[in-house]
Amino acid sequence: MIPWLRHDRALRENFFSRVRVLQYSGASIAQHVCDAFDVLARATVGERIPWVALLGSTEAGMMTAHRHSDAASAGRVGLPPPGVTLKLAPTDGKLELRVQSASVTPGYWQRDDLTSDAFDEDGFLQTGDALDWAEAGNQQSGFRYGGRLAEDFKLATGTWVRVGALRAHVLTHLTLEVRDVVIAGENRDFIAVLGIPATAEIVDDNTAQSRVRAKLIALAAETSGSAQRVLRFAFLTEKLSIDTGELTDKGVISQRNILRRHAAWIEELYADSSADHVICLDRVPKSMTMKQPVRR
Repeated sequence: MIPWLRHDRALRENFFSRVRVLQYSGASIAQHVCDAFDVLARATVGERIPWVALLGSTEAGMMTAHRHSDAASAGRVGLPPPGVTLKLAPTDGKLELRVQSASVTPGYWQRDDLTSDAFDEDGFLQTGDALDWAEAGNQQSGFRYGGRLAEDFKLATGTWVRVGALRAHVLTHLTLEVRDVVIAGENRDFIAVLGIPATAEIVDDNTAQSRVRAKLIALAAETSGSAQRVLRFAFLTEKLSIDTGELTDKGVISQRNILRRHAAWIEELYADSSADHVICLDRVPKSMTMKQPVRR
């Protein structure tokens, strides 16, 4: 909506004259989207429109809610509403979200096996989602979504890659070029990324490719370890589909299914002699980086 609101004054004035709250759930919204709406709202009606983030699931209903302050931070999901009790269970170095409330399902229809696996010993539904405190030491700041536990993996070195956090960080750097990214690297020596292009035209745009390379170099220069450093990148040119499980019915990408269905693309990313469309940071000359390049 942002391009239309920017260029159509009548639409902008009509939209912001009536909207009272902007809400998202299912997947985190990008910070630059929040910022753009805030700028447009202030220019049109003199004040920003509050953003509300909700975290929920089919089995549990709403689990947390968060109203962003003036310093909005996309990815925050806030605290549980009244009547909802959360448990944070340490799991593989992360905190798994578990929940009890009147809205939690008693179980799966005629599937006692799935029901018994879904609840822990205290009767909390195990969501498979991870949470982190938004501000360390300040519980009133609420939670930040930490991704799905099943998406995380280890590099060949044994180092955990936290896919949710890395995905959000990469998207922050590549907001103009991609609308989403898929993180690869399980049992590999380094991380590679498939980018879902923002537009079909951008895939063959040499200028866009150069921008992506420069941004990834900057990203690699500021990271402290292999679990955050992206060394290969390519645009995924094939359209994703709900029917194949690559997208959920809410339009959220499935990391696992995309990696499985596009295994050939992943092999290209990790090939010793990668194709021209693969950006290889492990072969960048020293003069182009702030740190020593990683040699493979």
